[in-house]
Amino acid sequence: MQKVRVASWRDSNEDSQPIAASPLPGGSQSALNDRNWGAKLTRLTNKLLQNERRWLSGRERKRARDPRGLWRLEMTEIEQQKRIANYLAAFAHLLGGRPGRFTEFRDKVDLMLSGTAPHAFGLMQFASRIQATGRPLLWVHQSAECPTVPQIGLVAQMGGGMHYIESCMLCLTGEDDRATLVPDGFNLGAYRFDDMLDLHHIVQAPASDLEAADGDMVRAYKRLIAIQADQWERGDIFDLPHLARAA
Repeated sequence: MQKVRVASWRDSNEDSQPIAASPLPGGSQSALNDRNWGAKLTRLTNKLLQNERRWLSGRERKRARDPRGLWRLEMTEIEQQKRIANYLAAFAHLLGGRPGRFTEFRDKVDLMLSGTAPHAFGLMQFASRIQATGRPLLWVHQSAECPTVPQIGLVAQMGGGMHYIESCMLCLTGEDDRATLVPDGFNLGAYRFDDMLDLHHIVQAPASDLEAADGDMVRAYKRLIAIQADQWERGDIFDLPHLARAA
């Protein structure tokens, strides 16, 4: 079966199936691309893990590491829910540009933290919900292999059409106050929230490929970790979005 990255635009009155899909390269070249992509994400994750461990208190760290070298955390269910809410609040801060707007962000954006990675047909299941509410959906997944580099899926209604993106990266330029969502092919533009937390599509991505975006990506994910640390140390408390609880 041919692997497809879906990024489609359709009239809102049409069927929810995508009308434009870009096939990924097949055969050995595809396998090579997958290995290169995995290696790059591994390098990026290793850069970030050291920062992540900085704000995990010694009491929360289990002294033994797992085979992948990640810290295992022993948490109660309540503690886990607090961590999830803290993570999503940091995510909203990073995309919205300012702290203290998590409730406002939740009112304008559906956030879902899921144990499974976003995929085209799963994203399309939310089409009717997005059409009814007008709110974009962000589907966030943290894999065991790259927990600090979440896979982000996006569904949004823009200009009378639906946008479905299976995988976005976070990019943060040095002078910017908020991160931009960039589809991982770097050929489908980018998505950015304005000061009113309305989502806009930008025709040109801020970088041409993964290598060119490396510095901005590392900056974005390090900033996400730092925001979580600051919130946790202050003892900030956040309510989970409905879809996060459901997921």
